[in-house]
Amino acid sequence: MIHVIQTLAELDAQIIQSQSIPTFIFKHSTRCGTSRNAHARVQQFIETITQEGHSFHLVMVRVIEEREISNEISRRFSIIHQSPQILLIRNGQLVWHASHQQIDPAQMRLALLGKL
Repeated sequence: MIHVIQTLAELDAQIIQSQSIPTFIFKHSTRCGTSRNAHARVQQFIETITQEGHSFHLVMVRVIEEREISNEISRRFSIIHQSPQILLIRNGQLVWHASHQQIDPAQMRLALLGKL
């Protein structure tokens, strides 16, 4: 299950937590077919990587419902907002991101393992 963050305090906590465990932030539109497809690929990644025993966190921001948080993510990490979009944060820094059809379980796995 993916935890939905709904406050800036929760975003701050996830960024701090990325100091000790890699953290994916998935920006998801609840009204978009492309985002639904990306969500399914993120779920597939979770199932695969969990079986491999790798540690990570993955949280979701609903871009319509939590627009302020979505905008803050773009501002903090100096990236253009896209939806769907996934970011990998390590030690409080953006190390990888992808959007739309580039959200792919294999690429997410490589990013998590530091191979991109």
